Amino acid sequence: MTAVRPFARPRISTAVTLTGAQAYRWLSDSSQGRVAAVYRHCLYLADHRDELICLGSRRLEPGPINALCDTDWERLGSFNIGDAWQRHGEAFHVGVNNCFRIDNPTVWRPAPTRGPGNTDAIADNLHRAHDYLSTIDAGPLMPLVLMSAAPRPSRLQTAFQQQATSGIHALLHWLDDSLLHSRSAGEIPESVVSLIGLGPGLTPSGDDFLGGALVALRTLKLDTAAARLSVWIKRHAPPLTTNISLAHLSAACDGEALEPVHRALNAVLESHSDDGIEAALAGLSAVGHSSGWDALSGVLAVTEAWQRNRCAAPHRDCA
Repeated sequence: MTAVRPFARPRISTAVTLTGAQAYRWLSDSSQGRVAAVYRHCLYLADHRDELICLGSRRLEPGPINALCDTDWERLGSFNIGDAWQRHGEAFHVGVNNCFRIDNPTVWRPAPTRGPGNTDAIADNLHRAHDYLSTIDAGPLMPLVLMSAAPRPSRLQTAFQQQATSGIHALLHWLDDSLLHSRSAGEIPESVVSLIGLGPGLTPSGDDFLGGALVALRTLKLDTAAARLSVWIKRHAPPLTTNISLAHLSAACDGEALEPVHRALNAVLESHSDDGIEAALAGLSAVGHSSGWDALSGVLAVTEAWQRNRCAAPHRDCA
């Protein structure tokens, strides 16, 4: 572990009131570490294993690795990358003057889906989603999933789309084969690697797409495909993307992402109104620069592949 700053006695104290299940386990098992990253409304803490959680304000959405407090974040003391943190009983002392108390927080988990509706209902929901998403800027990957071209892409956008298209198409061909031959599907194509770390930002677009795909696979009980993709990502991703993105991908391997991603997927599987679909999808606009939309691209790509398989073989147990 890199050298960290010593910490003084904290002067500011606030309670963590909502945590994801993975963050709760991290808080229970970890005793010391360092501040790995600092942002406007949150910071990332690393423990002695270099595993991360996101500690932030309730302006952030609930999620598996998020630990959130009600205090106005701007009123807390300053944080710096490399600051030490240490656990004392049920409190975490971070940096020079901050103490986060773990006072029996509520543990967030994704709302369970009531189960996919019939084939026609989900087809209608997917059509509603397409109609809505085709009228807005829903991130760089959505046009590839909707099979529509981005308006006048720049040379850089064209290169990005070509790389993304290669990876997405390869993944979906593998998934179609997996759904048809769950015990004999081939290896995940190497060209899917092009998605890992693809794009700028805290969590690159390609990673968000893969995370959304994993959440959809787990929610739809496509456990064989989900397990294979999870193992593949854990083997290939570490040298190709950021530690923060890896933390979110690891949670997605277990079927969990930020709450708006689950809300959107459940709406597609359950909703029976245009308003319900649009409201759930619109909530993704506030997740990162385009992270919410990129995750939704993965969700829709997998859901549509699953729907195609259901239509082709309505009596097959795709799970």
